[in-house]
Amino acid sequence: MNVVFVVAGSTAGALGIWGAAVVCIVLAVVSLLQNYLFAEMAAMFPGKPGGVALFAAEAWKQFSPLLASVAAFGYWCGWGLSLSLASLQIGQIVTAQWFPAATNLDVNLGIASIGLPQILAAAVMITAVGANLLGLNATVNLNKVVAAAMVFVLAGLLVLPVFFTEWSTASFSFNLLGEGSSVVSVLVWMYVGAWSIYGSELCATFAPTTAGPCVMSSVRSRPWR
Repeated sequence: MNVVFVVAGSTAGALGIWGAAVVCIVLAVVSLLQNYLFAEMAAMFPGKPGGVALFAAEAWKQFSPLLASVAAFGYWCGWGLSLSLASLQIGQIVTAQWFPAATNLDVNLGIASIGLPQILAAAVMITAVGANLLGLNATVNLNKVVAAAMVFVLAGLLVLPVFFTEWSTASFSFNLLGEGSSVVSVLVWMYVGAWSIYGSELCATFAPTTAGPCVMSSVRSRPWR
């Protein structure tokens, strides 16, 4: 959702609507091809969910167990820290929308202030961790429900304006390499967009537990050294 509400709008402002569409399509194709590679690597470790972090650790441990640990930690560290950031954003949005006057809960600790947004953020994080502790199947099913809900939201945002507003492509622009843009800026926007579009790499985390993954037999049977 971040790519729709934040990244896509910013990218469109810098590169134009059509330019942003090109960037998103290119990233989606790269992400799809990348997932095929992840699925093949996941088949090398049946029964070992862990995704990219597992692949990196297995690749490095033959050289140094320390490097293997650093590689795995480095991957999951980004996801772990982003959980706190996303939870705090949820807390701030809920507070601003429904409890703007709830300032009596603020506690100043000197180096930080704890208020309703932080309390809500902690509740969101605890809920997320609790859902994961229920097991892999529960997590996968929850992701399916959330993904289905997001499809309806996105469908509404994409389709409804066509029929209920004065929608037109006349104002769409293409500034991929035009005035104020360059190859460097395009690469920067691709990097920013990749943070959201590449989220599909999480499929690699669950791939080993999927019945009958579609992978090349030559890769599946190749021993990992």
